[in-house]
Amino acid sequence: MINGVPYLGTIDDLMKTENALNIALGVGVPKTKSQIVKRLASQNFKFPIIIHPNVLIGKDDVRIGKGTIV
Repeated sequence: MINGVPYLGTIDDLMKTENALNIALGVGVPKTKSQIVKRLASQNFKFPIIIHPNVLIGKDDVRIGKGTIV
């Protein structure tokens, strides 16, 4: 546990699990995040969209893809 949240291990540890997991990646470097997602995409993992309720989202031509955290 880290700050009351279960620590699931490294990327290699995640790759060994057979459990379906929702994963939120707090990685701010797009290239690095993309590389991690590519490694995890072959597993039974999902990348949910996480948006804080106080966020204002424009109405014109806004696209929010999987794994977005706002």
